[in-house]
Amino acid sequence: MHPLALQLLVEGALLLFCAPPPAQNWFWMSWVVGGLICGIVSTLIHAFRREG
Repeated sequence: MHPLALQLLVEGALLLFCAPPPAQNWFWMSWVVGGLICGIVSTLIHAFRREG
């Protein structure tokens, strides 16, 4: 697992289970950020990978 993905997973779990109630609203933001990072990295990999 990529270190950044692991970090986002841990931060999301902490926000969901350990944060006071107003901060739990930020739990879903880790999914948004993770999805954006995944999309950007996937686009870059497809743009710069070598054929063959």
